Amino acid sequence: MADRPDKDQLVRTPKPPAAPKAPAQGGLPVDEPSRRPPQEERAELARRIAEIEGSLQYMGAAHPQRAKMQEHLAKLRAMLGRT
Repeated sequence: MADRPDKDQLVRTPKPPAAPKAPAQGGLPVDEPSRRPPQEERAELARRIAEIEGSLQYMGAAHPQRAKMQEHLAKLRAMLGRT
């Protein structure tokens, strides 16, 4: 006859769920990246506006992306006016 394990050995008890790992640090980051100077932000906006205007110049009136690009251009111009 084959040796059978005791019934207690057949019953498996589930392990308790593992606790979620907590982050090493809490709260806000100490070294936040510094914001770019406004002059750089304005120059970047102006560059992007010029790029989109150039694309619209060569884009046909029936192009499927034209309306979307015109809306984006209007938003960028408004942002440039606010900065």
